[in-house]
Amino acid sequence: MRYLMRAGAMSCLALAATTVSAQDEGGDTGRGLTLSPVQIFADEGVAGVPGSASVVEDFAIERRRPATTLDTMQSLPGVNVVSEDPLGRRPNVGIRGLNPRRSRKMHLMEDGAPIQLAPYSDSSANYQPAPRRLRRVEAVKGSGTIKYGPQTIGGSINYLTRNPPREPEVVLYGAAGNRGFIDTNVSAGGTYGNTGLLVDFIHQSQDGFRRGEQQIINDFMFKSVTELEPGHRLTFKATTYNENQRGGEAGYSEEQFSNSRRENPLPQDRFEVERIAGQIIHEYDFTNRTSLATNFYANKTERTSRRQASDSSGLLNCPDGPEGQGDDSIREDFANADQCGNQIRPRDFRVMGVEPRLTHEYEALGYDHRVVTGFRYHEERAERRQFWGNSPGTDNRQCDKLEPEYDEDGNVIGLRNDCRDDRFDVTATSFFVQNTTQVGNFAITPGARFERWELKESAQRGEGSRETETRRFNEFLPGISVSYGGFETFEIFGGVHRGISPATTDVEPDPEIGNIFEVGVRTTPAAPVTGEVSLFYIDYRDLIASDRDAEGDIDNFNAGRARMRGIEFSGRVDSWAFFDTDWNVYLLANATVLDTEFKNSVEGELERGNDFPFAPRFSGYMALGYEVGRFDARLGVQHVGRQFVDNENTRDRVPDGDEGRIASFTVLDASVNYLVRDGLTVFVAGRNLADREYVANRVGGITPGVRRQVYGGFEARF
Repeated sequence: MRYLMRAGAMSCLALAATTVSAQDEGGDTGRGLTLSPVQIFADEGVAGVPGSASVVEDFAIERRRPATTLDTMQSLPGVNVVSEDPLGRRPNVGIRGLNPRRSRKMHLMEDGAPIQLAPYSDSSANYQPAPRRLRRVEAVKGSGTIKYGPQTIGGSINYLTRNPPREPEVVLYGAAGNRGFIDTNVSAGGTYGNTGLLVDFIHQSQDGFRRGEQQIINDFMFKSVTELEPGHRLTFKATTYNENQRGGEAGYSEEQFSNSRRENPLPQDRFEVERIAGQIIHEYDFTNRTSLATNFYANKTERTSRRQASDSSGLLNCPDGPEGQGDDSIREDFANADQCGNQIRPRDFRVMGVEPRLTHEYEALGYDHRVVTGFRYHEERAERRQFWGNSPGTDNRQCDKLEPEYDEDGNVIGLRNDCRDDRFDVTATSFFVQNTTQVGNFAITPGARFERWELKESAQRGEGSRETETRRFNEFLPGISVSYGGFETFEIFGGVHRGISPATTDVEPDPEIGNIFEVGVRTTPAAPVTGEVSLFYIDYRDLIASDRDAEGDIDNFNAGRARMRGIEFSGRVDSWAFFDTDWNVYLLANATVLDTEFKNSVEGELERGNDFPFAPRFSGYMALGYEVGRFDARLGVQHVGRQFVDNENTRDRVPDGDEGRIASFTVLDASVNYLVRDGLTVFVAGRNLADREYVANRVGGITPGVRRQVYGGFEARF
């Protein structure tokens, strides 16, 4: 109730201020411009967006029939995705060489609301919407991203969910394939009077990488859109998400990956996610040139893992050896898992916020202007706990386990009770403004974002006293972009902005700071060939790097100066644009070339001149398609270049499998759709059709890439 009262009070203040402005202007109140916070791009697409941007439309998603949302994002230039879970619901997304681990360097949104666990204190993502629910995926990487913080270095990705249909409709969707793949969707909705309603349910399941592992997901959404009067709209959305995975997070060692990669030595490991979210969007056109959109959002996520190992190096809770330490002869052999206990990590997150956004078009000094401004109030709490279980699959949480305590050199200096109870509380406010001035064929867009947040960390180990530390941050993030649209079929753009990435789950590092420069060219809607080419340079003033400490936990630290530069390309050409035929052949492609470098050395962590981890020097995707009448088919090729997985740029593989360069790989995918009759489509699709064996990830050990998967199904509309 306290959160709702605060959110309502702020919305009323913004509404009152904007009403005065509209009354002073004296314009009509008919339906005019509405820039919803749900949508990054206006109806004209990426044209005119400050800086580089790209989009995946609904028809592309539908025709590809992707098994996961990560498959869909391969079409976005500059995006590197890394597989972790079979159904791709835990996104590992990196843009322009940023570490993709749990998308910590990204700002991810669903209909304009943040979906990370806790954007300021733990920006990990354990959820993203399924491809069946999407009508669009938008990505912005240039100076336009300062409207969507707090992560403003890598860029923002917005998943747009489907809206209620205009006519009453029921949609049934079903797909099944090898490796236990099942994907079902039931959707019903329609528009009744001035209100559109949509109820959508998704059930998915798939086997894991090892025998006996399985991921099961149930995902529900309710959405209503009410047109209260012309130019006055209210949207309500509620979602629930349940994930239950038989399997853990430990990867393979080199020996396991080579000899027995289907064996499952940890059959009792579990990973569970419960998420509930609500969103209210109020949009009002005061005049045909002034509109206000207010976005209320709240979500709660409970994420629990019960694991016997966090990585491939050994078991976590084995019988005591000499001096109360774990017996290494038992711990290091996963065949002894039934003799050991487990570790239980429940984590709870609560997030809420309100963001009014005002859009106004006006004339001043003889030029046309368009200003977008707004602010956000945001609160979050993250609770991260750790317990010990005395048997492999138990959820009986104990606090009597003694763990070695290490010094900075990794030497054991004593024992301690290692139960943990860490809490992070954040209160954040932000303000942003961008004003676009049209000067002839030039569009000049200066803007700025101001972020202020307070991070309070409260930590307790075992029965020790609770330690609390509070830090406050204030960051001013200016930017400017310029575009020239004097050509009929393309426009030139460039820009620079300052970005940040908050130091999450650890109050020691300072926020990551970087200056982002880019210049590029993209086609306009009138062009027969669509595409964009951009060159970018990111100058990090203080990069946050990550490594594992002596206890196996992720340790964040400031690595100082670093730089990243590269070029991105994306394009599509259709034969329809050149030939008058009833069929169409199209080719779409994207490619990214990267060059990254640490500019400082950090003793024991990294050397100057090293590449960033998980930043392949070349990656790309290309698809060739054919469309005629009721039939369409496509064949796609994804290539990811070799990449390092640690700051030290270790080239040789180590026995644990968590270090060593990942070799490049190329995989094929395809899809075929046939419209049997109006309202009924059948399809068959597949990924990694050549069954290429490759390493997708080495965090915590080797995670193999998806093997050949072929599935088919139908979509029926009534």
